[in-house]
Amino acid sequence: MSRLPVILFITLVGLVAVVTGCGGSPRYDARLVAADSLVSSLPDDNYVIHP
Repeated sequence: MSRLPVILFITLVGLVAVVTGCGGSPRYDARLVAADSLVSSLPDDNYVIHP
């Protein structure tokens, strides 16, 4: 049995994944950006290193 169809299918799936994953600049939801800015300015006490 030939493995050519399987190899072609895997190659096609890989190419589709690369093309769709590499398109344009990312767009972030404004609510996520605002939440991230709050988290980075008010770190959790568990992440603060005390001397």
